[in-house]
Amino acid sequence: MSDNQMEMMLATGGKLPEAIALEMEILLGCFYPNKWATRKDLATHGLTDRQCRMGRQHSKGRIIAGQLGYKLAKHATLEELRQAANTLHSQATAMLREEQELWRVLHGRGEAEERKEA
Repeated sequence: MSDNQMEMMLATGGKLPEAIALEMEILLGCFYPNKWATRKDLATHGLTDRQCRMGRQHSKGRIIAGQLGYKLAKHATLEELRQAANTLHSQATAMLREEQELWRVLHGRGEAEERKEA
């Protein structure tokens, strides 16, 4: 399945995309519960970096990402779950800050262009 096909399936609310199912199967079957799967490990099974990220994002909390790679949440320690949640929170906060900065630029540009037209 291509990245575009996976995005379309996710956007239209299709079944669990093949890449997510494959990622979960790899994490369940090929790795011990306490081992992280790296992107390189998952690439050997045909998953791209983008598919790994999308798989985690759309796994409804079943797959977590960390500095060491990917892991099923049910095999993660409480500390690993906390770290994954804190990382996502930090990323979300940074994205919201960036959005606010962009709105400021947009409003500033809009006001400047309105003055030019007047």
